[in-house]
Amino acid sequence: MRPIPMIVLGGRDRRDAYHRPDGAEPAEMNPLRGYKGIALQIDGQPLVSVIIERMAATGVFSPIWIAGPARLYHQAVPGVRVIDTDSSFGDNLRTAVETVREELDAEYVAVTTADILPDPDELQLAARDLVRHVPLDFWMPHVPIEASLGSSDWKPRYGMRPPGEPAPLGTLPGHLVVGNLDSIRFDFVYRLFDLFYQTRNRPVLPRTASVAKGIIAHMLREDLAALATGKAPYALFTVFREGVMLALNIASQKATTRDLEDRIRKISMRRDYRRLFPNRRGRIAVLDVMSLARDIDTEEEARELTDTSFIAPAETAGPDGPKGPTDSEDPAEQKSPTSTAPSKTPPPRATE
Repeated sequence: MRPIPMIVLGGRDRRDAYHRPDGAEPAEMNPLRGYKGIALQIDGQPLVSVIIERMAATGVFSPIWIAGPARLYHQAVPGVRVIDTDSSFGDNLRTAVETVREELDAEYVAVTTADILPDPDELQLAARDLVRHVPLDFWMPHVPIEASLGSSDWKPRYGMRPPGEPAPLGTLPGHLVVGNLDSIRFDFVYRLFDLFYQTRNRPVLPRTASVAKGIIAHMLREDLAALATGKAPYALFTVFREGVMLALNIASQKATTRDLEDRIRKISMRRDYRRLFPNRRGRIAVLDVMSLARDIDTEEEARELTDTSFIAPAETAGPDGPKGPTDSEDPAEQKSPTSTAPSKTPPPRATE
């Protein structure tokens, strides 16, 4: 298998990721904002630099880019390859993936975030599972929760039943996703991930309702475009049917990993591709790789997971950083290419 190019999304949190569960006792959590891949440091080394070193050490991911503001990352991590972008989550993803598509003849792309501290042994376990199951449409780990998560215990669980298990497990999604570049509905997926990020750490059903409201206009545009070319409109019906059933099954803990794989494939993969490769699948890998699931959203998590109390100040740390037109407290109100027709401007080239 050829090495898989990787994107480390290094944008900033523009709003608090901490969400206290309904009915829970108030917790003294201090949410982090800003460019956490730079602001958090391990033995004086920016977190994002540690992530890149450990991902590269698997031998599976190469080349590796950071998608974030070049003015900061070139200074903080000299020599790193940077895709210069500083917008919403979905727009940063769009810019990064389109750069990979333009510059490389790659079959897959891997995406992770700059706010995890992956354990080397767990990364090797995840990489072996990925390599064992290609070719596939997508790959993402879910991590079973068998004990308290300490400072991350507030994060919502997703119930699903892996093959061979008699009962559902509570899981957290891993922050490492691999997608087949020949199969993805790109504009839709960029918008979907934007909405997922805006509603992260919320309970399944309220989150699904918010995402549905945010995606409906995009689906209607897809169906109108299909009608204009004489094709049957199916986007809105398919996405809502599969998405709602998926959310209901997860919320009621009736979902199986195969159920997730099938519904995600119908939602996210192009219809012509699914017809061409009817037997190809995605994989929800239930693996003990907790370091990929515990993203660092609060100061308490930062100190527990990185074993440091240092959080960089000023521009890298958040509210004092540069302001721009996309800094709305409600990202849903931002005017973003992910909510309009795709831009015809070519993506910026990665810089060294």
